Amino acid sequence: YLITPGEEMVSSLREEGSAEEETLAAELRWVGKNFPAKKYARVFLDHGGQLAQMSQDKHPGKKDGAEWLRVPEVAEVISRWRKEVPGEVELLFLQQCGKGTLENSHALKDTARYVMGSQTRVGAPNGYYVPALRHVCAHPEIDGRELAKRILAGEVESMFTTYTVLDAAALAKLPDHLNAALAPLLALGEKVAPLPEGPIAPLCFDFTPDERFYDGLRLLEALYEANGLDGGPLDTFKTWVGKELVAAHRVSPAQKKT
Repeated sequence: YLITPGEEMVSSLREEGSAEEETLAAELRWVGKNFPAKKYARVFLDHGGQLAQMSQDKHPGKKDGAEWLRVPEVAEVISRWRKEVPGEVELLFLQQCGKGTLENSHALKDTARYVMGSQTRVGAPNGYYVPALRHVCAHPEIDGRELAKRILAGEVESMFTTYTVLDAAALAKLPDHLNAALAPLLALGEKVAPLPEGPIAPLCFDFTPDERFYDGLRLLEALYEANGLDGGPLDTFKTWVGKELVAAHRVSPAQKKT
């Protein structure tokens, strides 16, 4: 669907299954052919499922058709498309429940300059569309980080708990920084102390009994404390996360009251 102040146009792709990578690739080719631009942003709507699942299609349109897109395959499709279009893909936004995990964000590091997602559930309908799009129309020169901030500012309190925007260039360096924080724990080998009983970190997203997503920094803090480790390497990692990796972040004011 193309909606502008002057017209509304609907084009149909022969591909029907919206949870198939081939359909996504065809859609992106259509966008690149019909709308050459200096800057692009890609927003995925619909449900988030297990760790790698996204964009559920409950009615695939053919027998045994795919019901979920998968983050690693989506990353490959968009990364290839990013190299083909004339402009830059400034922002990739997964407007879906529980998709803002470290694993997904790192998998998407080559898809855009900035990657945005929610570690928790996302509501609907969302309220940022009108103010964010109006700002883009008035200021087409903005980059992906500024667009993400406009989305954060325009979203209504009841529609989200927290959104995080990550710098893709920093995401590429994540393994090295994370390895440095893990090194003191790995050096303990079999002598590593177990975690204390009971919850050690807040539950961010619970999709199935087999997959629950927790706060990774809280987990590392608990492991350091349980093993009496010097907190220097972990503090260095946390500082890097706050200054380099996280480009923008907002917690809903409604959630701060609870």
